[in-house]
Amino acid sequence: MLLFALTLSIINAKTKSGYYVVYVFACMTFKKKGKKLSVKTKKGFPIEYYKKNNYHTMKYIGRSKVFKISKKCKYYYTTVSETTKLYDTKRLKKLTFTDIKDTVRYVKKYPDSGDFVVLFKVKKGYVTKMIIVDD
Repeated sequence: MLLFALTLSIINAKTKSGYYVVYVFACMTFKKKGKKLSVKTKKGFPIEYYKKNNYHTMKYIGRSKVFKISKKCKYYYTTVSETTKLYDTKRLKKLTFTDIKDTVRYVKKYPDSGDFVVLFKVKKGYVTKMIIVDD
Protein backbone atom coordinates (compact mmCIF):
# COMPACT_ATOMS: atom_id res chain seq x y z
CA MET A 1 0.00 0.00 0.00
CA LEU A 2 2.82 2.39 0.85
CA LEU A 3 4.61 1.59 -2.40
CA PHE A 4 1.42 2.37 -4.35
CA ALA A 5 1.09 5.76 -2.61
CA LEU A 6 4.72 6.62 -3.36
CA THR A 7 4.25 5.68 -6.99
CA LEU A 8 1.23 7.97 -7.32
CA SER A 9 3.02 10.92 -5.71
CA ILE A 10 5.98 10.53 -8.07
CA ILE A 11 3.72 10.37 -11.13
CA ASN A 12 1.72 13.46 -10.13
CA ALA A 13 4.79 15.47 -9.15
CA LYS A 14 5.73 16.80 -12.60
CA THR A 15 3.55 18.89 -14.88
CA LYS A 16 3.56 17.78 -18.52
CA SER A 17 5.35 19.99 -21.00
CA GLY A 18 3.07 21.96 -23.30
CA TYR A 19 0.64 24.86 -23.14
CA TYR A 20 -2.07 25.38 -20.50
CA VAL A 21 -4.90 27.87 -21.07
CA VAL A 22 -7.11 29.41 -18.38
CA TYR A 23 -10.00 31.79 -19.15
CA VAL A 24 -9.63 34.84 -16.92
CA PHE A 25 -13.37 35.42 -16.42
CA ALA A 26 -13.64 31.85 -15.09
CA CYS A 27 -10.75 32.15 -12.61
CA MET A 28 -11.75 31.72 -8.98
CA THR A 29 -8.24 31.38 -7.52
CA PHE A 30 -5.05 32.87 -8.96
CA LYS A 31 -2.53 32.94 -6.09
CA LYS A 32 1.25 32.87 -6.08
CA LYS A 33 3.05 31.60 -2.99
CA GLY A 34 6.81 31.45 -3.41
CA LYS A 35 7.53 29.72 -6.70
CA LYS A 36 4.12 28.00 -6.91
CA LEU A 37 1.04 29.39 -8.59
CA SER A 38 -2.33 27.83 -7.83
CA VAL A 39 -5.14 28.26 -10.33
CA LYS A 40 -8.74 27.16 -9.89
CA THR A 41 -11.60 27.82 -12.28
CA LYS A 42 -15.39 27.90 -12.02
CA LYS A 43 -17.45 24.82 -12.62
CA GLY A 44 -17.96 24.24 -16.33
CA PHE A 45 -14.72 25.98 -17.39
CA PRO A 46 -11.89 23.44 -17.16
CA ILE A 47 -8.22 24.20 -17.79
CA GLU A 48 -7.22 23.36 -21.35
CA TYR A 49 -4.00 21.54 -22.27
CA TYR A 50 -2.30 21.76 -25.67
CA LYS A 51 0.70 19.60 -26.48
CA LYS A 52 1.87 22.04 -29.18
CA ASN A 53 1.17 25.67 -30.06
CA ASN A 54 -1.84 24.60 -32.13
CA TYR A 55 -5.61 24.74 -31.53
CA HIS A 56 -6.19 21.23 -32.85
CA THR A 57 -4.41 19.40 -29.98
CA MET A 58 -6.67 20.39 -27.06
CA LYS A 59 -7.55 18.28 -24.00
CA TYR A 60 -9.30 19.20 -20.75
CA ILE A 61 -7.32 18.48 -17.58
CA GLY A 62 -9.64 19.56 -14.77
CA ARG A 63 -10.54 22.67 -12.80
CA SER A 64 -7.51 23.18 -10.57
CA LYS A 65 -3.76 23.08 -11.13
CA VAL A 66 -0.62 24.07 -9.26
CA PHE A 67 2.18 25.33 -11.47
CA LYS A 68 5.85 25.63 -10.52
CA ILE A 69 7.27 28.89 -11.83
CA SER A 70 10.83 28.93 -13.17
CA LYS A 71 13.31 31.52 -11.93
CA LYS A 72 13.73 32.66 -15.54
CA CYS A 73 10.00 32.91 -16.28
CA LYS A 74 9.06 35.65 -18.74
CA TYR A 75 5.73 37.50 -18.72
CA TYR A 76 4.12 38.80 -21.92
CA TYR A 77 0.97 40.33 -23.42
CA THR A 78 -0.16 39.51 -26.95
CA THR A 79 -3.21 39.00 -29.16
CA VAL A 80 -4.70 35.96 -30.85
CA SER A 81 -2.89 34.76 -33.94
CA GLU A 82 -4.53 34.84 -37.36
CA THR A 83 -3.49 31.21 -37.98
CA THR A 84 -4.14 28.09 -35.90
CA LYS A 85 -1.55 29.12 -33.28
CA LEU A 86 -2.59 29.87 -29.70
CA TYR A 87 -0.98 33.32 -29.66
CA ASP A 88 0.77 35.80 -31.94
CA THR A 89 4.51 35.20 -31.50
CA LYS A 90 5.52 38.35 -33.40
CA ARG A 91 3.73 40.89 -31.19
CA LEU A 92 4.86 40.07 -27.67
CA LYS A 93 4.98 42.91 -25.15
CA LYS A 94 6.88 42.37 -21.89
CA LEU A 95 4.99 42.57 -18.59
CA THR A 96 5.49 41.68 -14.95
CA PHE A 97 3.58 39.16 -12.84
CA THR A 98 1.79 41.96 -11.00
CA ASP A 99 0.45 43.28 -14.34
CA ILE A 100 -1.05 39.87 -15.11
CA LYS A 101 -2.44 39.55 -11.59
CA ASP A 102 -4.00 43.04 -11.79
CA THR A 103 -5.62 42.16 -15.12
CA VAL A 104 -7.11 39.00 -13.59
CA ARG A 105 -8.48 41.03 -10.67
CA TYR A 106 -9.91 43.71 -12.98
CA VAL A 107 -11.68 41.19 -15.22
CA LYS A 108 -13.10 39.42 -12.17
CA LYS A 109 -14.42 42.74 -10.87
CA TYR A 110 -15.77 43.92 -14.25
CA PRO A 111 -16.72 40.82 -16.31
CA ASP A 112 -17.70 42.82 -19.41
CA SER A 113 -14.23 44.40 -19.71
CA GLY A 114 -12.94 41.90 -22.28
CA ASP A 115 -12.07 38.31 -23.06
CA PHE A 116 -8.62 37.41 -21.81
CA VAL A 117 -6.90 34.07 -21.35
CA VAL A 118 -3.73 33.27 -19.44
CA LEU A 119 -1.46 30.90 -21.29
CA PHE A 120 1.26 28.97 -19.45
CA LYS A 121 4.14 27.53 -21.48
CA VAL A 122 5.58 24.61 -19.48
CA LYS A 123 8.92 22.91 -20.09
CA LYS A 124 10.16 20.04 -17.92
CA GLY A 125 7.58 20.75 -15.23
CA TYR A 126 8.26 24.49 -14.87
CA VAL A 127 6.45 27.50 -16.34
CA THR A 128 8.91 29.33 -18.62
CA LYS A 129 6.46 31.82 -20.17
CA MET A 130 3.23 33.28 -18.84
CA ILE A 131 1.30 35.07 -21.57
CA ILE A 132 -1.95 36.99 -21.27
CA VAL A 133 -3.79 36.82 -24.58
CA ASP A 134 -6.50 39.30 -25.59
CA ASP A 135 -9.24 37.52 -27.57
